[in-house]
Amino acid sequence: MKSIISVFVISALHFFVGIWLSIRSFGHVFSVFDSGRELTFLEKINYWVVEILFFPIVTIFESSSYEGTSEIAKYFPFILNSALWGIFIFFAYKLMFRRNK
Repeated sequence: MKSIISVFVISALHFFVGIWLSIRSFGHVFSVFDSGRELTFLEKINYWVVEILFFPIVTIFESSSYEGTSEIAKYFPFILNSALWGIFIFFAYKLMFRRNK
């Protein structure tokens, strides 16, 4: 039970951080588009962190059309991606810090 809660917490944290950074990145990109200036170093870092957080599931679904899809269903790739990352991070942590008995 403790493992499931840990995976859920990691996944939820990944989801909310990913969405928050995505919204920030979206704003930066549009301000650059409107002004014609280049992205700053920190804006580029923000962009690449979003790309990493949304890999692999969201990047696969990026090219998909969401036309005719409910608003909640549009979040499915993000939720699935965060769950995948949560499971991966949990088991990577377990492997790195397992105790030899």
